Amino acid sequence: RSYRGGVKVAMIAPAEAMNRKSFNALLKTLEEPTDDTFLLLTTSRSDRMPRTIASRCMRLRAPLPATAQALSWLGQTSPRAGWDGLLRLAHGAPFLAMEYAQAGLEDLDRQMENALAGAGKDHTDLIGNAQSWAEDAPAARLFWLESWLTRGLTKRPNLLYSHLVPRSSNLVPTRQTGFREVRARLHLSPEARPPGAASQALRG
Repeated sequence: RSYRGGVKVAMIAPAEAMNRKSFNALLKTLEEPTDDTFLLLTTSRSDRMPRTIASRCMRLRAPLPATAQALSWLGQTSPRAGWDGLLRLAHGAPFLAMEYAQAGLEDLDRQMENALAGAGKDHTDLIGNAQSWAEDAPAARLFWLESWLTRGLTKRPNLLYSHLVPRSSNLVPTRQTGFREVRARLHLSPEARPPGAASQALRG
């Protein structure tokens, strides 16, 4: 029961970071809900939520604002140059763009592009770069890298991995395998994610 006799509200954020045991425990709670209890699950990756959980929740989407609207808000909140580039880097999420600006990551896109510039010509040891990335905004770099890999896998997956994965490597050329290896070299937990990413809300 609530200490004050009112409703109980709990938030899980980010919900996709839970492991299997946590999801199973949550599922039992959702199957046997108590009165006057609300669970708020926030996630920016609803595709990583188990269907058994998502099917028992009411989905409330929080869409990103239009680019012009986001740039206007950023300019009024903190007048400065370069918001358009930061907003692109944050995939249109203004709060995340603000955090990138505060962390001095205006040049992150160019840095990462230069680091991977040889991927289309010569062999590039992506894993070898992870050590240096781990010392400078690793979560933001991983977010950038995941987006870059997603675009590449969508266009030409075999060519992309032929350049990024060493021929002597035992890595299976799948998206998730690559992410696990990079996360391990960056010393990030499986749930590591950049702060401030736009969320979707699931209310049970």
